[in-house]
Amino acid sequence: MTFIDIHSHILPGIDDGAENMEETIKMIRIAINEGIGAIIVTPHYKGGCPEQMRTSVNNAVEKVNNEINKLGLKLQLYKGSEIYYSETSVEGLINNSLLTMAGSRYVLVEFYPMADYQYIFTAIHRLISEGFLPIIAHTERYKFVYDSIERIEELIELGALIQVNASSFLTRRDRRRKKLSRQLLKKRWVHYVSTDAHDDSLRPPLIKKCAKYIAKKSGKDYANELFFKNPMKIINKDYN
Repeated sequence: MTFIDIHSHILPGIDDGAENMEETIKMIRIAINEGIGAIIVTPHYKGGCPEQMRTSVNNAVEKVNNEINKLGLKLQLYKGSEIYYSETSVEGLINNSLLTMAGSRYVLVEFYPMADYQYIFTAIHRLISEGFLPIIAHTERYKFVYDSIERIEELIELGALIQVNASSFLTRRDRRRKKLSRQLLKKRWVHYVSTDAHDDSLRPPLIKKCAKYIAKKSGKDYANELFFKNPMKIINKDYN
């Protein structure tokens, strides 16, 4: 199976991800070895000038693509961002100054981990009403999910899509997060599993082991949806 990673901080010097091109290339080599064939790059946007960020991402992707071609590596990059929800970010999306996922109407959105459920519900409703398809980043981190996992179903019925980090299913350091991730998987309330990679050592783009676990527990068809088919819908601008 070829994997498509829709959540990655692999661009050099943009946010808290790769520090420089050397680290970016190390991460790309790891990703390729893991079976990742395409990455939607998602640097954090937490405010400020969206046009400046768009320019930074465009320049960084161009430089990384030049390195990829020079080294003969086989990996496709698509532009995106991980947007911290605020009224400013909504306005940036509406006026097309913020980067959506691969130029589609899909938006990777994150919230404060302790955010109130009603706040998140209202935010998702707002994004949908403006014509976007919100993907909640690393859903397993939010307090409201631990308080009541059934609320995820409400958000999905509203139109939200759920992304969970690959590392959360297998972590030995956070048993609570692992348990919650597996519960979401069992209920089939997950739409994407991604690396959320930030570097080449502590948070590398590892995905193969998790994919094998999910294929074993939930079947190859569902695994294919999470790691390839649903991400491909973003790239193809498929909204069905």
